[in-house]
Amino acid sequence: MSEIPRLQDLLHRMYDGDAFYGDSIVTVLSDIDTAQAFWVPDGASHNIWQILRHMTVWTDIIRQRLTSPTIIEVESNEQNFPMAPAASDAGWQSAQADFKSALDELIAASGSFPEAKLAAGVPERGYTFYMLLHGEAHHALYHLGQISLIKAMYKGVSNRAESA
Repeated sequence: MSEIPRLQDLLHRMYDGDAFYGDSIVTVLSDIDTAQAFWVPDGASHNIWQILRHMTVWTDIIRQRLTSPTIIEVESNEQNFPMAPAASDAGWQSAQADFKSALDELIAASGSFPEAKLAAGVPERGYTFYMLLHGEAHHALYHLGQISLIKAMYKGVSNRAESA
């Protein structure tokens, strides 16, 4: 198997497959409801919903860096961690669908990317396209860890409230 299909497989497994590290993104998100997605732990900066939107922003930026000679920049914290709209089940489902769509588009774009160009530097950056694609997995899994922690914290708070 050549490198591009391996990278695509890595991204698929991370999202909804059998990965060595544990649960996929789909599995972790599957039992998070709207209230939990919108909840911000004491002292935290972001909720699960915002983190997922941030993951979507960067997945799309990585796709654009593969397909466009123009480097897309994130100009503000509001662009980097977009606020969640008013909490609604439809909105939460849409946020999850948006991430899947962005990842599907990145996987498709990587399939059209010339394998010989993986070792080339990303314009205006100090890393290669190979590192960029691996970076997507690293970035998403870092934030998946955050989501898992917030999810566990929410359950702890909910369990204490129920037993009080």
